[in-house]
Amino acid sequence: MTIYKMDYRENPYYNKSNQTNTNAFGIAALVCGILASLLACCTGAFGIPVAALGLIFALLASRRDRTSDSMTRAGLWLNGISLAVAIFTTVYVLKVMLTDPAYLELLTQIYQRMDAGESYFDLLQDMNQNLTL
Repeated sequence: MTIYKMDYRENPYYNKSNQTNTNAFGIAALVCGILASLLACCTGAFGIPVAALGLIFALLASRRDRTSDSMTRAGLWLNGISLAVAIFTTVYVLKVMLTDPAYLELLTQIYQRMDAGESYFDLLQDMNQNLTL
């Protein structure tokens, strides 16, 4: 009786193409791109670090695997566009806030009242009552 040792790679039923080569950095880049696009449109400034992290993941994924898959490319594009939108939104909001005289007057009033010793909670209650009138 002869015992044959067969390596699994020599098995004719073993198909190497059935194995999936998952790229964790590519998946992370795509997830960060989706999250960054939501944050860039809604909050602006919070989308910047997420998009930057997603770009780093996409670049790591493309350097690790020279044949970048569609998830990596989609993550790269999503993060790039989200970063641009987040920067534009943040700059625009800051420009509007710092040039609006009514907003600057409101900030001045808040700072003066806080310097006088009024608590932040009382300020918020007073502002809420003025808004509802």
